[in-house]
This record gives sequence, structure tokens and C-alpha cells, in this order.
Amino acid sequence: MMDFGHTTYGHNSAERFYSAVRQAQAETVRQELERSSHVEDTDIERAWSVLVPSGEPSVSKSDLVDRLSSYLPHVDSSAVNHLVGGAGSMSLERLTRMLWQDGQPTLPCNMSEEAWKLLDPHGRGSIGLDTLLRMLTTIEGCEKLDPDDMRVIRNLLDLSTDDYVIAERNWAQLGCWTPMLEEVTPAQRKMLAARASAQAAKAAAAANRRPAGGRRSPAPPAAW
Repeated sequence: MMDFGHTTYGHNSAERFYSAVRQAQAETVRQELERSSHVEDTDIERAWSVLVPSGEPSVSKSDLVDRLSSYLPHVDSSAVNHLVGGAGSMSLERLTRMLWQDGQPTLPCNMSEEAWKLLDPHGRGSIGLDTLLRMLTTIEGCEKLDPDDMRVIRNLLDLSTDDYVIAERNWAQLGCWTPMLEEVTPAQRKMLAARASAQAAKAAAAANRRPAGGRRSPAPPAAW
């Protein structure tokens, strides 16, 4: 078999291949991360769907305390009263009015910093890995984390297999999660590469399961 790695043809082919891969990665980065640094209206809707998964149009102050306490153990009725004000309940419409007015976000924010405040409400500068995992498992599709997920999480946060504490600097190196293409951090590139690999594997598995003419398509011989 010709050793393409040591021929001009093979070298040029490899360069074209890697160039195509880089272009595909760049486009993926644009699609995933080229967003405003402001909270968007869709972010508010997603947050509401996590807080109110049953789809209720509004929740009472007491219910809001109970639901927020799953993510923010320090939240109490006084904090919710300050948030809701004189209203007896919180609704998606009211929350949207607070954060999104006249088609524009009310306040800019750094999503990474705000997320860290949720994880470390008392400002200690570090959290246990279990705190992050508990929050991740409340997100749809992340209810169960397998060993591969854990490896990706540790890789992104620069944690060794013996590390169970996340320092604020570990979190900050991830970036704001809403950068332009040229501002993508190495950690975000790792995340996108892992996601792309997982999606490709799922697509290949689905294609292999798809019946052809009423029969399952045979897998190619191992020699291929």
C-alpha cells in the first residue's frame, strides 16, 4: 500500500482535508458562539422552561422560593419579594419585561460571570465539582452524565482525575460563552470538537441502522 504520508500527493491531500476540517470547525463556531454578550429573549424563555418545566403561566412567590432553592440554596422569601416586587406571582411575561424591553435587552451582562455567581453565591472563590454536576443534571438532555461526559468536563475545566474543587480561575478560562469567532478560547474549541465528534458518531450510527429496501444495511468489512 502506498504510504501517502510520505508523498507529495498524500501531503497535498492531507492539507486539503485539514483545510476543509478547519473551515467546517470555523462555521460550527460561528453558529454556536457568535452571539451578543447580552441576555437574549430566547435565553429568558429557556430559563423559564427550566424553572417551570410544567409550563405554568405563572408561579407564586412561595413556589418561586422552592424552585429557586434547588439552584440557589441561599435564596429566601425576602430575596424573591425584592425580585417580584408588589406582584403576587412571577410570570414569563413579567420576567421578560424586566429583562427585555422594546426588542432590546435591558442590561448587558457577562454570561460567564453571572453563571459563576449562581454557582458560588457566597463569593468563596471555589465550588465543589458536585455543585456544578448537580446543576448540569437539571438541564434537559444532561440528566445522566457518563464517564465520557466527565472526561470532557474535567478537560474543559483543566481538572485532573484527583481534582474535585473548581476554582474561579478554572471557570473563567472557559470564556464568556458568547464570543465572536476570533475570541474563541482553547477550552471552547475543545468543547466544540468533542460535540462535533459526538454528533458525527450519532449520525454514523443512525445511518447504519437505517433499513435499505426493507433490510438493515450491512456494516462494511473490517478490512475496509
